[in-house]
Parts: sequence; C-alpha cells; structure tokens
Amino acid sequence: MSEPSSFSKLIASINAVQVEKAKSTADDKTELEEVSYISERRKLLLRELGQNIAERKLYAGRVFWICLGWVCGIFLILIADGIGWHFHLADSVLLMAIGSTTTNILGIFYIVMRYLFPSKSGVSPEHRDDLPPTG
Repeated sequence: MSEPSSFSKLIASINAVQVEKAKSTADDKTELEEVSYISERRKLLLRELGQNIAERKLYAGRVFWICLGWVCGIFLILIADGIGWHFHLADSVLLMAIGSTTTNILGIFYIVMRYLFPSKSGVSPEHRDDLPPTG
C-alpha cells in the first residue's frame, strides 16, 4: 500500500510547484536579439534576391539560345527541303514539324519566363514585411 501514498506525495509535490509568469515587456537583451534577428533576416533576404537576379540572367540567356537553336534547326530543315538536297519531307510532315516546334518553343519560353520573372513584385508574401521602407 505504499504506492498510493507515494503517488499522492508526487501529486502534492507537483501542485506545490509555482510557475513564474513571463514579463509583459521585453528587456534590453531581448530587444537586442530581436534587432539582430531582423538584421540577419534582411541580409539573407537581400542575398537571396541578388542570387535570384543572377540566376534569372543566366537562365534567360540559356532559354534564348535554346529557342534560337531550335528555330535555326527548323529553318535549316525548311531550306534543305525547299532546295531539294536529297532531302524531301511530305507536306504534312513538314507542317507538323513547324507547328509542333513553334508550339514547343512558345510553351518553353512562356513557362520559363513566367517562373523567372513573376508578374508580381517577385518577393514572396512572407518576405515583404522584411524589406526596408522605400522613399
């Protein structure tokens, strides 16, 4: 029967613990930590935005060259078929190649450019509050 008395002693000791309430105002150290946190967050945000700009330039150039190469390839196929260098495609195949290539080029260009250059400010909503005030 020692278990109920030890259990009741445990409950009594838990109830005897008093929890200290948190202060309603921040002290100097807390305010300094908050300012440091906000400063670091802004630095990281600016670094992220700079990296995004560099990546946008890189991938925009790559997409341009891919699209240009694709169009040049189709142009060469048209020229080769038109001149007749032992190369002939049926009209339906030629139209299909031109149509599908045009659709692919426009689709890739649209998707990549929408990703690289969003229509809004380009800053995600959770980062907007971290930006320094303008003006």
